[in-house]
Amino acid sequence: MKFLLVGINSKFIHTNLAIRYLKEVSRAETSFLEFTINQPLDTIYGALLEEEAQVYGFSTYIWNIQECLDLARDLKAVRPQARIVFGGPEVSYESQAFLRDHPYVDEILLGEGERAWPIYQEKVIQGGDLKDVPNLVYRQGDQICQNPLAPYLDLKDLPDPYLEKEDLTNKIAYLESSRGCPFHCAFCLSSVLGPVRFVDMDRVFSQIQRLLSYGAVQIKFIDRTFNASEKRAFNLMDFIQSLGLKDFNFHFEATAHLMSEKMIDYFSKSPRGLFQLELGIQSTNEKTLKVINRTMDWPRLREVVERIRSQGRTHQHVDLIIGLPYEGLDQLKKSFNDTYSLGAEKIQVGFLKVLKGSLLKNKSQDYGLVYSHRPPYEILETPWLSALEIRQLKVFEDLVDKFHNEGYFERSNGYLMKKLDQDPFSYFYNFSLYYKKEGLHLDQHQRKKLYQILTSYAQFLGQGDSAFYRALFLDYVQNNQGPLPDYFPQRQEAYLEKSKIHDLFRQSRVQDLLGVQDPHIKDLMKKVHPYRLDGKIILVDRRDNPVKIYEMEEIHD
Repeated sequence: MKFLLVGINSKFIHTNLAIRYLKEVSRAETSFLEFTINQPLDTIYGALLEEEAQVYGFSTYIWNIQECLDLARDLKAVRPQARIVFGGPEVSYESQAFLRDHPYVDEILLGEGERAWPIYQEKVIQGGDLKDVPNLVYRQGDQICQNPLAPYLDLKDLPDPYLEKEDLTNKIAYLESSRGCPFHCAFCLSSVLGPVRFVDMDRVFSQIQRLLSYGAVQIKFIDRTFNASEKRAFNLMDFIQSLGLKDFNFHFEATAHLMSEKMIDYFSKSPRGLFQLELGIQSTNEKTLKVINRTMDWPRLREVVERIRSQGRTHQHVDLIIGLPYEGLDQLKKSFNDTYSLGAEKIQVGFLKVLKGSLLKNKSQDYGLVYSHRPPYEILETPWLSALEIRQLKVFEDLVDKFHNEGYFERSNGYLMKKLDQDPFSYFYNFSLYYKKEGLHLDQHQRKKLYQILTSYAQFLGQGDSAFYRALFLDYVQNNQGPLPDYFPQRQEAYLEKSKIHDLFRQSRVQDLLGVQDPHIKDLMKKVHPYRLDGKIILVDRRDNPVKIYEMEEIHD
C-alpha cells in the first residue's frame, strides 16, 4: 500500500517540515510531494493522480486549506477507494464539524502526528479498528468518532526530517530545536501546544550541517521563543559561528526584553548578517496587552532593540498586529510610532487572524470581533476599528512594506516627515489615503516605479522642492543602477564625462577615501559610480554590502 504526503507551501522557496517528519516515522511505502499555492491546481491534481497512492495525507494550514479541499474533492471523485487524511493546525480544532462538512475527507490526525501516523498506517494496511489510533478523528457509519490524544512527544523520539538527501538549492530550510512556548498569547496557537520541550543539541548541529550540504539559502528556526533557554541559545550560536559561514543567515524568533547583557554583547561581536531576529511586539497599549495575555517590559525591550541595532550586525524584524481588542486608530498610532522609534530594519504589520483553537477565538463574541469565516480568518471589524478603517489600514500596511521595510526611501521619507511635521504613523496613513484615492493600490509596482509615485505625492503636497529631490536622488542612486528617470531635475548634469571619471579616480583624495592604491581604473568604474549633485561629487560604492555613499567637493580645473 502506497502513502503519499502532500505539502502545499505559500512560496516556492519554503519547505514543509511536517511531511518530512511523517515520512521518517512511516512503517509503509511513503513518499512526499511539495507544491505552492501559486501553481495551477490542475497541475497539482495531475501530479497527485499519477502517483496512484492508496492514501493521500494533506498537511493543512490557513494559507492552503482551500487548495487541499479542492484537490481532495477531485481525487475522491475519481478514486473513491483512496483514503484522504488531513492533518495540521487548520484541522486540529473543530475537527468533528470539519469532517461532517467535508464528506470527501476520511480522517483527521490532530496535533502532533509523529506518534499517531505510523499506528494509523498499520491499522489501514491491516484493516484494523481505527479506535486504537491516538489523535484520530474518523467516520464510523453515520457517526464521527474522536480518539483520545497521545501524550506530548518526548523530543528525544522526534525523527530527523532531513536524513534523506535532497536538493534545497534556493530554498529556506525550516528547523526546530524546541516545541511549545512559555507564553500564553491569546491570538496564538502556540499557547495551547503544551510545555516547552527541547531537541537534543547534537542532533540539531548535525541537521544544520546536512542542510548546508543540501544547498539551503537560509535556515529558519520555528522555535516560538529562541531564548527560552539562554544556555541552549548560546550553544547553538557558538556552533553556528564555528562553521565560518559567509553570506548565510539563521532566523530566530526571540523575546527582546528577556535578553541578558551577555546576549546583547554576543550579538555585538557576531559576524554581520549571520543572525536575524524576529521580535513580537504586537501592541504597546497596556489594556490590549493585558487582554491578550502578553507581558512586556517596554523600557527594557527598547534598550535591547536599540543597542542591537546600533551594533549594525544583526538584522531585526518587529511585529505589530492590527485588530486586537481595545486598539483603535489612536492606540494603533501610538503602537506603530513606539515600534518605529526602535529603528529595527523591518516593521511587519499584520492583521489579526482569529484562529481555530486560540483563546481569542473562544472570546471573539465577548470582544465583538467580526472576522472572515474563510481562511485565514482575518479580522473585518472591531468595536474600535470600522470595516472601512481596516480596509484603509490594508493600504497603510502595504506602504509600510514598500516604502519603509526595504530601506529604499530612508532619506526622502525622513525629509517629508520632518517638513510636514508628521509622526511616522500619520505620514504613512496620509500617504495611504492619497495612494488609494489615485487607485495606486489596485496594481503591483516595480521598485523604480515607487520613486515616481513618491515624487507625485510630494508634488501633490507642494513639497517637491530641491531639498526633496536631493534626498530622493541619493536614495535612488544608492539602491538602483542604470540611467536616472526623466522626472529627476538633476538628470542632465548628474553624469560625468568618461575622461573626468578617469581623472577623478586618479586623485589621491578619492583613492584615500575608497581605500585603494594604484587602482585599475576600469575595474573600479564597474563598482564605484560617480555623480554630480549641487556642485558636489557623489560616489556610490557598490564594492560591498551595504552600498556606501561618499560626498566631496568638486574640484574644477
